[in-house]
Amino acid sequence: MATAVGALRSETERRHEAARVLLVDRSEDSLEMYVEWCRHVGLVAMTATEPAEALIQARTHRPQVVVADVRIRRGFDGLELLEQLRCDPATSGIPRLVLTGFISPAARELAELAGCQAFLLKPCAPERLVEEIAGALRRSGARVPFTAAAGSTPPRERSRRHA
Repeated sequence: MATAVGALRSETERRHEAARVLLVDRSEDSLEMYVEWCRHVGLVAMTATEPAEALIQARTHRPQVVVADVRIRRGFDGLELLEQLRCDPATSGIPRLVLTGFISPAARELAELAGCQAFLLKPCAPERLVEEIAGALRRSGARVPFTAAAGSTPPRERSRRHA
């Protein structure tokens, strides 16, 4: 019993210390894939499919990195979300990354103006996204446990092999 409590406590402590990443995309399938990889390397992944929801989560949970798609919803897109995060004193220090299939010089320029540290194009390998998140964490000076597992076996394939 004491071992189970100790294991639970250490898991809770690790989750509390782990870097939190907010992933914002309208595609729940994309979110699921990237969440799995983030968890695989020791990150706590939060998700949102709506920019307004993401803004609330960023203000409430203070993730160490926000990754957003450009085209999420009409009327309030990912670039507007990233700009609002940049302008809000409570969230301005959070590194911001763009992960999108929308290729346009204007979108790239707006991402730069919003202070984004990376502009990644879909399809993007999960390992590549994790590398960019790790880089953003290092540049921000975040001191959180993180296992960059680039090149490691994907979580699903690992579980299939041991099943």
